[in-house]
Amino acid sequence: MNKLSEEEILEGLKATDKSKRNKALSFLYQNYFPGIVDFIQKNSGTPEDAKDIFQDSLFAFYTKLINNELTLTTSVRTFLFSIAKNLWLKKIRQMKKDQKWKSRQKPTPEKLDSLELMIQNEQNDLIGFLLDELGENCRKVLILYYFEQLSMNEIKEKMGWQTVQSAKNKKSLCMKKLKKTIEENPQYRAILKKTK
Repeated sequence: MNKLSEEEILEGLKATDKSKRNKALSFLYQNYFPGIVDFIQKNSGTPEDAKDIFQDSLFAFYTKLINNELTLTTSVRTFLFSIAKNLWLKKIRQMKKDQKWKSRQKPTPEKLDSLELMIQNEQNDLIGFLLDELGENCRKVLILYYFEQLSMNEIKEKMGWQTVQSAKNKKSLCMKKLKKTIEENPQYRAILKKTK
C-alpha cells in the first residue's frame, strides 16, 4: 500500500466515501498495528489483547477526530501508540487489582484452626465465583465499593459514568442480582452462613 501523509490519513478517516475511509484504516493497521502488538507482547499481553487494544485506540482516535476534539501535537503514529499504551497499562493495573483481591491474604493458621480456615476459604471462593457470574461491570462496582471502600463519586470516575446517581443505581442493581442469585440457591446460602 502506498504511504499516506498525515493529512491523507485524517482526511481519509473523515471521508464519507467508504473506500477512502477503508484505505486510511488499512494503512493504520498495516503500518501502526505491528508496533502496538510488539509493545503489548513485551508487557505481558497476547496478540488478541493487542488487537482489542488497537481497535479501542482507533475508536477513541476516530471519535475525537469526527467530533473535532482532536488536537494533534505529535504524529498520528505517536498519538495512537500513546492511546494504546495508556489503555494497556490501565488494563494491567485493573488485572493486578482483581488478582490482588482474589488472592488477598487469608488469616494464618496460627489465628484460625483448620475448620475455620476451610470455611473462610470456601466462602471467599464462592464470593469470587458469584461476583464473576454477575459480569464485569457489576464485579468491578461491588469490589470497588465493598472491598476497596471507594466512595460513589470515586466509583463514578473509575467507571467513566456521568453521574454519582448512575453509580448508585448500578451498585443497587448489582446487589439485587447478587441477592437474588444467593436466594435462589440454598447451597450458596448455606456456605455463606457457615460459622465455626
